[in-house]
Amino acid sequence: MSSISSLLQALPNITQSRMIGSGYGLWMTWNGQLNNSLMATLKDYGLIPMVKESNQALWYSSSTEIFRALARLLIYARLNPTPVFCQVMPVTFQAGYNLACSLSVPAEFTKQSVEPSDEFEVWVHPKLQDDVKRIAGLELREKTGITGLSNSGWMMFVADEGLNYETALCWYCAIKPVGRMREKEAVMGWRGYLEEIRQLLQRHKIKYLIGTREEMVLLPLNNLRELRNFFTDLLTLSLEIKPNEEGNYWPSVIAAVPQKNLQFAEEVAGKFNVDWNKLSPDVPHLHYRDAYMVSEWFQINEARYGGEESLESWCNIGLKAESGLVVKAAVDLALPRTLVMGTEEKECYYCGLHNHAPMDCPSKAMPHLRPGVWNLMAKVNIKELPKAVKKLEDALVGDEVLKTISEMLETGKEMENKLLQVVFEINSPCQLRALTAVWRARGKEWPEGFKQSVEEDGQFVQDALTALKANEFEVAAEELKRARVKYPRSFIPSSLQGFLSLETGDFNQAMF
Repeated sequence: MSSISSLLQALPNITQSRMIGSGYGLWMTWNGQLNNSLMATLKDYGLIPMVKESNQALWYSSSTEIFRALARLLIYARLNPTPVFCQVMPVTFQAGYNLACSLSVPAEFTKQSVEPSDEFEVWVHPKLQDDVKRIAGLELREKTGITGLSNSGWMMFVADEGLNYETALCWYCAIKPVGRMREKEAVMGWRGYLEEIRQLLQRHKIKYLIGTREEMVLLPLNNLRELRNFFTDLLTLSLEIKPNEEGNYWPSVIAAVPQKNLQFAEEVAGKFNVDWNKLSPDVPHLHYRDAYMVSEWFQINEARYGGEESLESWCNIGLKAESGLVVKAAVDLALPRTLVMGTEEKECYYCGLHNHAPMDCPSKAMPHLRPGVWNLMAKVNIKELPKAVKKLEDALVGDEVLKTISEMLETGKEMENKLLQVVFEINSPCQLRALTAVWRARGKEWPEGFKQSVEEDGQFVQDALTALKANEFEVAAEELKRARVKYPRSFIPSSLQGFLSLETGDFNQAMF
């Protein structure tokens, strides 16, 4: 007899969910050796294997594709004896902060036990009857229940043999080059890489469109296996040609979205609902819901842009280390959520964080650039970094996170302080301390130009800068007017005016 409780105990324990979603759980039990083609069919229809034992397994599906897959197997089993018991129940999918996934199963299902079946049979919870009926040829019929199941009124799953039940999973994928295509280097690099992509598409026999001015490749991926195979070869191609200086390579962003009955045309790319400038190059981007379907073959990586996360949020995928093809020049390090989460409305120009406005940025209080922090971080033992992240996360709690950040940036030689200082140094060229360094610099090239510097003596400008740092915008504006009168040909007052306009919300003037 098989008991579902042992499978549920083997699921990962997620104490705090990062993302949740409702879906369908599939409990399967069998005797002897399970046919590998059965497992492959479930995976091709997007089911995720959650936990498996010698004679039973638990799967998850986020869509009604689970019923198409079971219909396909039911028809197959009528000609090929397949003694497997299947039960479909409503469950909740949970994703933790480390992207590990688990299931929350209603208590009424957790104590079920069944004897192995003599044939392939599928029992479905009555709450799912409407979902089943939406697919032509499928229905649920009342039948005497099986001993050991919960008293929920389980119904027998029936499929019309005359229908095909092909998977409805399909995507449109766009590959877009990074940079300005008006520049000669970009044009030549992209055309070379485009030829490599064309050859790859021809090998996979995938039709495609080349966008206007050859600035995008658009292609359909008509099932999950096609998506999996194409992205594997595309990632492999990037890894093979990037180190080769003579190879045809140009950094490109890649994204795929469900087709949803949209016509295959160049205009489809406008419906991706993604900021192309925020996508990392050379890695395919998917919604988390789709990425988990291929998590057995790919590593899921975060792609945080701020805002609340859900299974419809964007992530990217890469080859797993066991593939032997992964080439890494960096160490994956998950920063505290306080630093990486927030909203698009609160995106700070100075540091890039999404939890405060530019006027409140801790970087405004930093007087000088600190390039030396990179040397300090380079000496840190990599194995100690996770501990520093944990300490930093513990420190950045409560209602005064920005005050804590400011204090940690000013003082402290602990590793977590160094880590925070490095985070703020990443975007230092966009901060006020870089602006003042440029004012004093007498060289022309970054960073060598800073070695030749003088003290700035512009009284009105310095008063305006002090007022801006204190968020006294009216005082800063008045001082800048005086500075323009005294220094009519200097770029310094205008450059500071740009930051003043930025903080007061006049973005057009700031850009001017």
